[in-house]
Amino acid sequence: MTHLEQRPDMDDLPHKEWKCEFCNAANSCFDADCQFCEGEPKEQTVPFYTVAIYLEDRAYGGPEEGGWWYDCGERIDDPEITGCVPAIFRASEEAMAIDCCRATNDRLNATANDGRREISSVLSTGRYVARVCEGYPEPFFPTERPHYE
Repeated sequence: MTHLEQRPDMDDLPHKEWKCEFCNAANSCFDADCQFCEGEPKEQTVPFYTVAIYLEDRAYGGPEEGGWWYDCGERIDDPEITGCVPAIFRASEEAMAIDCCRATNDRLNATANDGRREISSVLSTGRYVARVCEGYPEPFFPTERPHYE
């Protein structure tokens, strides 16, 4: 049994925060009186998924073996493009998050991506893509630049 519970006073925020129900520490516990934490800081896994929209493109990786490219993206917060996304789902609702992501990608392909070239094209200016993220979505992906090996 987990010792995390949703904070009822946070329901009006666009995201949910979690706390230790025994020591009341948000997102990490370190109360010496908490029977689960035992006074040691422990990072808690936030049990939710989000669907976020990114402008995805390709970036030059380097000259090795004739040159290589990698996929990268920047999170988009423009309401004209995102609509109701980002959407937040409980850990038990992973299938719903995936369905939401598929529906959002279908909507993006019919609207925001109409006339945009695939990212494999040298004329591409990127494409909008919805992705399912564990926890809060990163502002960019990848979080670290890949290296050729």
